[in-house]
Amino acid sequence: MEIIELKNLNIVNATKYALMDGDKQIGYGYIKNCDINPIEIYVSEEYRSNGYGKFLFSKLVDIAERKGIVAFKFEIELSNYRMINIILNAGGKRLQHINGLCRIVLVLN
Repeated sequence: MEIIELKNLNIVNATKYALMDGDKQIGYGYIKNCDINPIEIYVSEEYRSNGYGKFLFSKLVDIAERKGIVAFKFEIELSNYRMINIILNAGGKRLQHINGLCRIVLVLN
């Protein structure tokens, strides 16, 4: 698995990264310039439950940390248990559940 930056994309206030397995893109993620949910990831359905989302998320956190970001805030729908677990496994702290959302903060090293 490798992650590469996709350049020259028309995305406002975000950088998109592709998760590659050789020449095949199996997922992607964004680091967005916003206060809530600054990292979003997607892994193709046939590759889920194999650690790719966790891998992609950790790589994006590393990139953000190198850019000087010190913490992230997330509001994730409770039905998106995969993303909630990825954030919590990365060290995120669950703050509260409200209106069907799980609020989490992730402080970086």
